[in-house]
Amino acid sequence: MDRLMDWKGRVLRRRYRLDERIAVGRTVEVFRAFDLLEEVEVAVKLPLPHLLSDREFCDAFRSAAHRATRLRHPSMVEVSDYGIEEGRPFVTMEIVEEKTLHELLETRKKMKPVGALYFALEMARLLAYLHEQGVVHGSLDERHVFIFPGRKAKVSDAGFPTLLGAGASPQPLSRDARRDIRGLGYLLYRSMTGKSKAEASQDIKAGRLAWDEQVPVRFRKLVQDCLDSSGGGGFPTSEQLLREVVS
Repeated sequence: MDRLMDWKGRVLRRRYRLDERIAVGRTVEVFRAFDLLEEVEVAVKLPLPHLLSDREFCDAFRSAAHRATRLRHPSMVEVSDYGIEEGRPFVTMEIVEEKTLHELLETRKKMKPVGALYFALEMARLLAYLHEQGVVHGSLDERHVFIFPGRKAKVSDAGFPTLLGAGASPQPLSRDARRDIRGLGYLLYRSMTGKSKAEASQDIKAGRLAWDEQVPVRFRKLVQDCLDSSGGGGFPTSEQLLREVVS
């Protein structure tokens, strides 16, 4: 089956009209769509056609979609509906026009400490909520975070399957909630230092984080504890992370 099929103009379940393909990833494509019932724009996400023969992936996608429709949090991109069209599962989500954290980090612009603290608080609250619901994001990175005006952020794709590497079968990156906490530490470090992904990864791997002088020592420790969480140290739970951020 072709990697992409031209579904522009199709109406899914007699309700969602696919108007424009706006993104293509390693596992999914996303359309700007129109909800003919509610008369609003939405985003529709579908697995790429070549993955439809992968039963494990499709089962994981459907399970994640079903869970996501029950999740409601101000820091989550809302998933409103899911279904199947011609054997192809899909989800409908709120459409987000804001830039991803990845796009902002590409400019090398740094978050100020107060902005980073608000960001850490929002993300800690979200992770605590997700983990309480039994959901691990699994692939928390800069491409899944959208930055809104007024220091607001929203995260997409919690619990959805992703690809681990070239040729690998799509699956959640990790079901260990502590990896989400480590992912937050990585995002905070990049956001506050303006470092590239390669530079930040090298610093973290070497265990030598390079901070600007204006970053408070307490915040540096918070980031380091997040990074240490998946190795048995740091924060064992997102609840403990949240308590530390708000204290």
